[in-house]
Amino acid sequence: MTQQEYFDEILKIEGYLKEKGIPAETFVYPNDFNMVDVNIEWGDWKHEHKYCDVLMKELGWELDSECVSDEDGSDCYCSTHTYKRVK
Repeated sequence: MTQQEYFDEILKIEGYLKEKGIPAETFVYPNDFNMVDVNIEWGDWKHEHKYCDVLMKELGWELDSECVSDEDGSDCYCSTHTYKRVK
């Protein structure tokens, strides 16, 4: 995959996640040509975080790790999900 194809894939992921209802506070970042980071700010564990994992799997990416950056004891928290390409 070329660098341009990789960045095009990131734009595709951003558009798909927004189209499917993942909040606008979600950001997709390059990580490696076979990895991508998705940062979700104050998303509900089920409706944003787990749903994002399902959507990314539909696009050919699987969760590699998740790093929680902020939480307050509620169902909402901030984290960065790192996905690896599986297709």
